[in-house]
Amino acid sequence: MDSVMNYHFFENEIRLISCAYYPRLLWEERHPPKSYWCFFWNAEEDKSIRFSGEDLPFGGEHGVLIPPYAAYQVSSDGREIPLLYLYFELKPAYETVISRRKSVFLNRAERAELLELCAMILSGNAVPWRSALPLRIAANVLLKLGPADFSAPEQPDKRIREALEIINRDYAEHLDNRKICRRINMSQNNFLRLFQRDVGQTPHSYLNYIRIRNARRLLREGGASIDEIAEKTGFRNRYHFTRVFKKYTFVTPCAYRNEK
Repeated sequence: MDSVMNYHFFENEIRLISCAYYPRLLWEERHPPKSYWCFFWNAEEDKSIRFSGEDLPFGGEHGVLIPPYAAYQVSSDGREIPLLYLYFELKPAYETVISRRKSVFLNRAERAELLELCAMILSGNAVPWRSALPLRIAANVLLKLGPADFSAPEQPDKRIREALEIINRDYAEHLDNRKICRRINMSQNNFLRLFQRDVGQTPHSYLNYIRIRNARRLLREGGASIDEIAEKTGFRNRYHFTRVFKKYTFVTPCAYRNEK
């Protein structure tokens, strides 16, 4: 009963961004941090695939889940593979869960649903965007995250905590590493090294994350214009705001607002 309730809870919180299937693909990609979750799978028997220098089980009984704002580099080592991917996002309260990629085990029923989605996409039908199938797959994958994946990380260095407080509070200002370092009395090289170690991403990526998160909130609330939201969240103008917003979410601010 609990699993059914959890499934419906997650499905209602999910927004599908993109879904595609490539029957044969030479997969070589350097992926910058994005604001959405990524799930990858191929139907071939289990083989390992190299994600950012780490070999992970991939294919058949294993898929790979990438959390938001986690950069990665992937290589299929010259092999062409059948690749299915789902990009999706959760409501802001559930965005920051795990800080690294995770290989997840898929049972026979889950693999059957993945094959069904592949066939649906290959048919040329636009149904995946209106079907509950990709949302159900995303929800089932998220339910594989255990308590350890949701546990709070260790406290970062005191100066990094101060930097996080500055970004969280003053994101609308024209912040850069130099200004932050001056305020926390820290060298830029040391700041970059410790921030990456303790937060798992660069200061610039985290700043964009905070700005986009607040922009999404303002877009959902309505009332403010795109220009006003750009100014309130620290972007130079609406064009800079739109470019960064689309880079992180795959949609323009106007399209995101209309979806809500």
